[in-house]
This record gives sequence, C-alpha cells and structure tokens, in this order.
Amino acid sequence: MFKSVDIIEELTKERAKQQSAEKNIISQATAILNGDFQLEKSIENRLSNPHIENSQFSKFDRLDPDLIFSELTIENICTKYRLRFLPSHLFLGEIPKEAIAKIKKIEKENQLTFDSFKIVAPESRFKLRDATEDPILFAELKNGNYYMIHKWGNDMGWYRNAIHYPMRNITTLGLTAVALGLLTTLILPDSLFPQTEWSNAYASGLTKIYMAFVFSGFYFVTALIIGILKSKEFSQDVWKSKFFN
Repeated sequence: MFKSVDIIEELTKERAKQQSAEKNIISQATAILNGDFQLEKSIENRLSNPHIENSQFSKFDRLDPDLIFSELTIENICTKYRLRFLPSHLFLGEIPKEAIAKIKKIEKENQLTFDSFKIVAPESRFKLRDATEDPILFAELKNGNYYMIHKWGNDMGWYRNAIHYPMRNITTLGLTAVALGLLTTLILPDSLFPQTEWSNAYASGLTKIYMAFVFSGFYFVTALIIGILKSKEFSQDVWKSKFFN
C-alpha cells in the first residue's frame, strides 16, 4: 500500500514545481576542457579532498539538463525528509566504484572536469558506515546548480516524511502541536473536561476548543524544551550543517 521514497523522483517533482511556479531557466556555467591523465585517481582525490581546485574552467553546456538541480530544490527536499547536503569528503561510507566510473564517463564524453562533489544523505550516513538509506552524489556546477551523478543504497521508508514533518521548521512544529491538541481533545471523555453551568452543546464546544488550545500549547512548549535540551535544530537550519544536531 505504501511504497518507499525515491529521492531522485522527489527531487524531479520539486524541480518541476519550482520551474512551473517561477519559470526559471537553469543557467549553466562554463569552463575549459581538461585532459584525462590519471583521470580515475584525480576523481578519487577530488571526492576525498575538499581543498583540491581545478585551475581551469569546465564546460557544462553539454550535460543532461534533466540531471541538473538547483540548490533551492535540494534544500527543499533535504528539509522535507531531514537529510544533509554536505561535501563528499565528510561522507563516512564508501563511495562505490560505479560512481567513480560514472564521473569518468561523464567527464570524458563531455570533455569537462568537475571541481567538487556533494552528497545528499540522512545524517546517519555522515556518522555511521553501516547505514543503508540512499545517498546521492552530486557534482557542483556554478550559480548554485548541481549535477546528479549516482545514487546507491536503499530507498527511504514512506513514513520518513511524516516522522520528520514536525522538525521542518517552527511553522510545521506549531501545526503538529495544534493537530495533537485537537486529537487529544477528541479522544478524551467529556467527564474529564471542566464542567460549565450551561449544558448546551455550544458551551461544551467552547470548553473543548479552549482545552485543545491548552493541549496544543503544552505540546508545542514541551517539544521546544526537549529540542533545546537535546540540541536539536529545525531541518531548514541544519541541511548543510557539518555538526550533529
């Protein structure tokens, strides 16, 4: 009934939504051709060393536009599913040979050289080597755009979006608190609520609305306190963070 979340599909949908709303045309940067002397070794060095920079510019106008994503698109998906978007050298897992082979193939076919790479993955992939949820390797272009190279691992569970929805930002946390407050009010028996002098349904309804507001405030404040104590921040603030939070 529920299927796993394919982040590539989610990225494509998010990009299409942005293009439809904003009618933006992705601009592509240009750079000078680079030879392929010891190409595979060069790729491995660039994946593992953030300080290596290519002194030449590469030409990106031949790349497949369907695989180019803006930083805003990536940010929205990372915030939605509480993912990180960090330089490849911070990734603790092993980058598969298939990814290196793809980089070599793309650079040879398009006569270009990527300078730096980033990976979209759950926080655990930047701490634990045995996590399996799907990382995606991107090559950094110019003007805030990234070229998708390779995805490996398993798709994420369909429930990840719901689990991390409250932690997207302060608004989603508030909406979640309101929803929980209303749900709590509905499931509790009437005998537990303060009794009013009026016995009509209108007065009873006002009492429940008031109690729903009280419960919502309690859940909201409690979540904030727990988040502060555990040094947890909202997804919109940590999607590019190199620290554990």
